[in-house]
Amino acid sequence: MQVRVLRTQFAEPKETTMDSLSSLRRRVWLAQMLSGAGLGLPIIDAFAADSLPSGTIKILVGTAAGGPPDTNSRSMAEALTQKWKQAFVVENKVGANGTLAFQAVQSAPPDGRTWGYFSEYNLYAMPLMGRDALLDGFEFVTPGFSSPSIVVVGESSPYTSLAQVINAALKAPERLTFGSGGLGSPAHIAMARLTNMTKSTMTHVPYKGGGEQAQALIGGQVDIGVVLFGAVKGLIASKRLKPLAVTTSERLAVLPQVPTVNEAIGSSSFEVNTWGGYVLPKGTPKGVVDAVFSAIKGVISSPPVLQTALANGSFPMPATSPAAFAKFVAEERTSALQLLKELGLVK
Repeated sequence: MQVRVLRTQFAEPKETTMDSLSSLRRRVWLAQMLSGAGLGLPIIDAFAADSLPSGTIKILVGTAAGGPPDTNSRSMAEALTQKWKQAFVVENKVGANGTLAFQAVQSAPPDGRTWGYFSEYNLYAMPLMGRDALLDGFEFVTPGFSSPSIVVVGESSPYTSLAQVINAALKAPERLTFGSGGLGSPAHIAMARLTNMTKSTMTHVPYKGGGEQAQALIGGQVDIGVVLFGAVKGLIASKRLKPLAVTTSERLAVLPQVPTVNEAIGSSSFEVNTWGGYVLPKGTPKGVVDAVFSAIKGVISSPPVLQTALANGSFPMPATSPAAFAKFVAEERTSALQLLKELGLVK
């Protein structure tokens, strides 16, 4: 079984490092090429200037401050503020597995002053909560960033490899526990896929978010978990968390010694990259949707935003049009529901 994921074309070359200026310049060039700027297609900033609403623009993020969705969005908001000479502010609206942020965006006037961060996580969490109708309440604008995850254990864990954990789970079904940031979170789905693929069984322990999950791993309350690299890079650097494998198809340049999940378990089909993008309330006029798309596209691959993303272990995703993003989300939604059914999480 294989999950459909967006295979970004911004994978870190093995010979480069995250802080390499030449690598950064290559990424800027590649992002421009993939988004059309390098193909002679015009960037419609003039149109955006005519259609973006005046006044403060809020970007609602349904995750806690400090994680990649938050820091990437804040970096983008700062770049937009400098470029358009008006205030773009990020507001964290955490709770109910993203439902609070969803409802806040959907209830906002469709005038382009309220944007929302939409992620792959929502495609799993909403059906699991019986709230999948909420997924229909947006105008989809543009993809934003893709972020790799890492399989980790706590600093005092006896396990030093993913294979050891899987073998232990096979010998004692349901004795080992794995944490996640909540039912249907990328961490939950990734671990459900991993245990399903290896025919092992572990007990799921959901927490309110990735931060609580990380602390539970450190404290030994759970045995293993999947976390976004950008959210725990400090804990990995300080050795509070031990990385066992990365969920990407290739090793990360910042952790070259850490194998991929496929390398660790002898598979070839496991790959998870958590993606996110930006949405507007349903009914926002097409001209405003196009303007917001253009504004985001104009800064998302700029050096400051790109540097922040790379530091988080994230990569900007190619963007072509709001229609293309809407089509992509619809396809991912179908695949997510199919996977939930295969895992026995929904009927």
